[in-house]
Amino acid sequence: MNPLQRIVAGEKLTSDEMDNIYLSTRCRACDDVCPVDIPITDIIQYERQLLAQQGKEPAKTTAISKNIIERNSPGGMDPSTRFYELQMILKLPKIPRSPI
Repeated sequence: MNPLQRIVAGEKLTSDEMDNIYLSTRCRACDDVCPVDIPITDIIQYERQLLAQQGKEPAKTTAISKNIIERNSPGGMDPSTRFYELQMILKLPKIPRSPI
């Protein structure tokens, strides 16, 4: 059985199969090069949807979704200070704040 069939059947996926589903950026590059026009990105999105409905999506994905909905930020940072928090985390040179 392929991963989609296993998801539909409610079976557990291997960590490699979960990685294949959740590490995709869904940029559609694979769709562009597929010689038989398989809509790979659409399949990945459908697999993610089914896993979420079954309560089987990775905890990190759930946390990111919650942060986006509640804080408008995937990492849960305050949007008004997010740039400066990342600047400190990444040890980037300081840029003066805009007076706006």
